Amino acid sequence: MNDRVSDWSAPARQLADDERTNAEQPLSTDRITLAWRQRLQTLPAHEQHDAAALARELRSLRRWLIATLAWRDLAHDAPLVEIESAMTHFASLAIDALLPALVTDAERRMGRPLDADGQPIDLLVIGMGKLGAGELNVSSDIDLVLAIPCNGQAIQPGADTDHDALEFHAHVADRLATLLRTEVGRDFVFRVDTRLRPFGDVGPRVITLDALEHYFMAHGRFWERCAWLKARVVNAPVSMSAPAFSAACQRLDEMRQAFVFRRYTDYTTIDGLRDLAARIGEQRRAAQLKARATAAFGDADVKLGRGGIREIEFIAQGLAITHGGRNPWLRIPATRTLLTRLASSGRLDAEHAGFLDRAYVLLRRIEHAVQYVADRQTHAIPPEDAHRAQLAELMGFESLAAFDDALGTMRSRVAQLFDLILPAPLAARSTQLGTRTGETPSRILTWLTAANRESETTQRKLEAVLSAFDDRFAQDDAGNEAFTRAARLAQTIMKRRTYLDLLIAHPPVMDRVARLVQASPFAADYLTRHPILLDELIDPRIGSRGIDWTGFDAELDAQLGGELDTERHMNVLRDAHHAQVLRILALDLEGATPVEAISDELSLLADRLLARALDCAWRALKIDSPRPALAVLGYGRLGAKEMGYASDLDLVLVSDGAPDEVERLTRWAQRLQSWLSLATTSGRLFEVDLRLRPDGNAGLLVTPRSAFERYHETSALWEKQALTRARFVTGDAALGDWFETWRRRTLGAERDAAEVVREVSAMRRRVLEGHPNKTPDFDLKHDPGGLVDMEFAVQAMVLAHASRHPDLLENVGTLALAGRLGTHGLVPAALADAAREGYRTLRGLQHVLRLRGAEVARMAPAEADRHRSAIRAFVAACGLAFPEAR
Repeated sequence: MNDRVSDWSAPARQLADDERTNAEQPLSTDRITLAWRQRLQTLPAHEQHDAAALARELRSLRRWLIATLAWRDLAHDAPLVEIESAMTHFASLAIDALLPALVTDAERRMGRPLDADGQPIDLLVIGMGKLGAGELNVSSDIDLVLAIPCNGQAIQPGADTDHDALEFHAHVADRLATLLRTEVGRDFVFRVDTRLRPFGDVGPRVITLDALEHYFMAHGRFWERCAWLKARVVNAPVSMSAPAFSAACQRLDEMRQAFVFRRYTDYTTIDGLRDLAARIGEQRRAAQLKARATAAFGDADVKLGRGGIREIEFIAQGLAITHGGRNPWLRIPATRTLLTRLASSGRLDAEHAGFLDRAYVLLRRIEHAVQYVADRQTHAIPPEDAHRAQLAELMGFESLAAFDDALGTMRSRVAQLFDLILPAPLAARSTQLGTRTGETPSRILTWLTAANRESETTQRKLEAVLSAFDDRFAQDDAGNEAFTRAARLAQTIMKRRTYLDLLIAHPPVMDRVARLVQASPFAADYLTRHPILLDELIDPRIGSRGIDWTGFDAELDAQLGGELDTERHMNVLRDAHHAQVLRILALDLEGATPVEAISDELSLLADRLLARALDCAWRALKIDSPRPALAVLGYGRLGAKEMGYASDLDLVLVSDGAPDEVERLTRWAQRLQSWLSLATTSGRLFEVDLRLRPDGNAGLLVTPRSAFERYHETSALWEKQALTRARFVTGDAALGDWFETWRRRTLGAERDAAEVVREVSAMRRRVLEGHPNKTPDFDLKHDPGGLVDMEFAVQAMVLAHASRHPDLLENVGTLALAGRLGTHGLVPAALADAAREGYRTLRGLQHVLRLRGAEVARMAPAEADRHRSAIRAFVAACGLAFPEAR
């Protein structure tokens, strides 16, 4: 291998034998820093602060660095991350080494620049592109933008003229760029490119942060958003204090993020990246024609060619800019990390992400290999078979043919994924979308009329979307109803054109929207109320697999991390809730998941969001003391794990009851209510009902444990009936254990069965009177023989018999408890099984009717007779006297 490396790389051949031995050790950032310090120590004292002398030593250090990396990389000893980290660290080291000397020299001649408060002003060296992303290759130039926090005066006593901070730092910046790029022999530190600054070559060399912010708002273009995705300050302070310099960097990063990312999902990114890629391709082809550069084996440029590095970067950048506005976890510049996070968050297929990562590594290794030949900034594979055969061997391939075949296949697939993930612009997709050249159908024209005040672009895109929906729905009553629901969604989203762009750019998303809208008016209404959910439909796995709770937890916790931002974090919880409900809904509409499993998923979702809301509510109080013990108890649908899509939360809050904690606990509970039920720009999280607490609305918001126990010593039987569907949800685990123990003890107490029958029957009559049904149809929930009959019957049997059958105390739901009643012989097993089947069927029918948009689940009595009869027989077997008619 040593001979092959020496034959290939001129820099590697210059490495001395002892240095080649040392090249076996990883090139960590600490090792590079140590090598620099050792060089500094050999310099005379007067040269240690001389910029020209420092640049000379940096050129020497780079020569050693490139040679060492060549040996390690070509011998397959260094992973890609080591190469990128070493070069990026060296760039920052070089800038930090030169800046103090340059600033000191400029101060001697121009004075020290100070702001209005008399504090020094430092230069912010902003690394763009691969430097900003920490991905420098071995022969990269470095793209820099130079800024200062604010302008000020650099006053030099006795001088004829004063200079402002912009002039001062422009001088420093010019000297820095010159020293970095100056070649001596064939050595240099870095080639420098400053053309990414505002207004390019004609713009000021150094700009204040205020001016930069104004440029972003008034002149920033799409390609600059892509460029600033990878921007970061790469130098350390020289004259400013560390806190002041850090504050300036923080302000810059906030400006950058506001410019790069939108608060919504931004699908205009797709066409922008496509246009940018097309321009780069045209420039590359023009350069190839000018140079008469062709390659018989395919596109030689592994960076800019089709299926090359740039297309992988564009995929990652495009998805990051598209979704990073809503998901800060995706606001990172490093390509490989971003691919991993996009897969974890469901924005990129995991298999695609893994392939793109492997392709990126190979292409970057090839790029580095051709740059090691003569330390030139090239991205072209050599056209000569002999040289390419050498490269194939260094890359670990058995033959040139195997290398060419593998590379060609891989790049073809990268190009295919680029076309799939970043589809062609609207004009190229009009036929696929359904845009027509003939007469526009009347049902499209009806909805286009509502957009006559919108821009021509919006109208054109709306027509394309409506035409696509028109193609997907039949010209019959059901099809017209589905089209109306879809058109109402399109009309809602046209005010934010980016959602039209999404549907236009992703025909599979259009297909999924059409299926949801056709299958369920509820789903159509849900999407219309929350159009931000459309981007969830990009994930091809939606509806076809179970719910990924591990990924949900990781992404949600990442978004809720850092300093609390009440408005943003409230919206994070609401957006996460809506997105997960849509995933559950899509799974539901596939028809293979029983309603009990759907309820379990919705209950799990409520549990998780309650836990996060409780934590955020405490953080929002900003109390510098340990959290007091508080338990959140769920009753009703939440307690029984039978949540529906529109269920509210019946909650009771219990504390340990320390007197000095009452005020804090009350404030915490009030804040929790706000986090759950306050309407923000993303809507409400849940409607909350706290009336089941002791003494109802007249009681304390947070009940001390001792008071809770005392209250239930004399509470009515209906309140103990509510405990059959109660459980600890979140909060203090010790309090949760206490509640579960207390609940079992309370429900398991001996009771007079006749009294239970009498009181539960009376409560059932009151509930029926509170839900009158004046239609001839059967109300699946409230009418005699419906769901409430079955639930009340099971609850009555738990209260009457749990003292002798402890397994009835487990909160396992109505169906399972009814089965246990049959097992214990408390009702005939055959009756229990028939009633369970009837209950399950009615719940499923109720669920289907709700999905079809019914506000109340009712149906013709004859269609439910068998199931009603089974439940009525079960009620009678329990000895209960429930109403037999309305």
